[in-house]
Amino acid sequence: MRLSYTQLIKRPAMFQRLTGLSVKEFEQLLAPFSAQYEQLVIGPRLKAAGRVRAGGGGQKGLIPAIEDKMLFILVYTRIYPLSLTLFLPCERSKAQFKVQ
Repeated sequence: MRLSYTQLIKRPAMFQRLTGLSVKEFEQLLAPFSAQYEQLVIGPRLKAAGRVRAGGGGQKGLIPAIEDKMLFILVYTRIYPLSLTLFLPCERSKAQFKVQ
C-alpha cells in the first residue's frame, strides 16, 4: 500500500499518529507549505540558466501531489529519529542491519 493523503484522511486517528497533526491542522498548513515550495523549489528550477523545457515539461516526480509531498515530509521527520534511537542499544551499526 502506498501512503497517500487521500487514503489517509479517511482514517483520522492514523493520520494523527503518523503526522502529529489533525487533518484540519494539516489543511491549514498546506497553503503556506505550497507557497513556500513553489517559491523555494519550483521557482529556482524555472529560472535556471540553460533550461531546455518549459514549466511542467519533463519527467514527473515520484510524489507529484503537493499534499503527498507534505505528508511524506511530516511522516519522515516524525519517524526517522525514532528509527535511529532503535539502534542505540544495539552493538551493531545501522549499516550492518539489512533493511527491506
